Amino acid sequence: MNNEALYCFTLSCIFIFILYPITESLVSYRFERIKSFDKYHKDYIVKNIIKSCCLVALVIVSARYIIPDILIDQWNTYRIQMLASIYVSNDAVALVRVEKLPLTTRIHHTITCLFLLYAWNIDFSTSSVGQKIFVYTVCSALAAPVNLYLGMRYLDPKNMEMLRVFCKYLYMAVVLLNWTYYTLTFNLETDTLIYSCLAFWLLLDDIILIKWLWRKP
Repeated sequence: MNNEALYCFTLSCIFIFILYPITESLVSYRFERIKSFDKYHKDYIVKNIIKSCCLVALVIVSARYIIPDILIDQWNTYRIQMLASIYVSNDAVALVRVEKLPLTTRIHHTITCLFLLYAWNIDFSTSSVGQKIFVYTVCSALAAPVNLYLGMRYLDPKNMEMLRVFCKYLYMAVVLLNWTYYTLTFNLETDTLIYSCLAFWLLLDDIILIKWLWRKP
């Protein structure tokens, strides 16, 4: 197990937890509308804004330090584990910090936490499932604008239509990319079958979100 990745995850969780009230305060300067919402909606808005920013950062770092190596089939397990820890810390904090999350979202976040535990204990250069998890993580990170929309639609609904239209095509594209890779690399190994059962629940949540994005408000 990568203990340094565990420390990174813990520190990232603490940092993101601290960011919640700071982000809410900063957002309230520009959008006083946030003050009219109950605690759940405030936390939900903040959660998605923070996550969108973190995902953008992860995409940039991955493009610079991980993906170039993967293109020549060199999987840097240490770097992937560290970035995965930061990615999942958003979901872990949301499970604790945001009350009344929808059941499908809670299941989604719980499964990503389980994937992280698995990722800490494998070598990505030899694990087919680990590589599938990495592709899923990158595809999710590319969908950062979707999280921004999920939060901002409450704060500035009149100006979010163009973002919604962009997000519905983007999210469908990254989901198709992820599942195309999954299909092309599918095998009947036990780890793959277990991953498939868990990933199915993520797909259900993705389908719900895609249908919602395509439904004009």
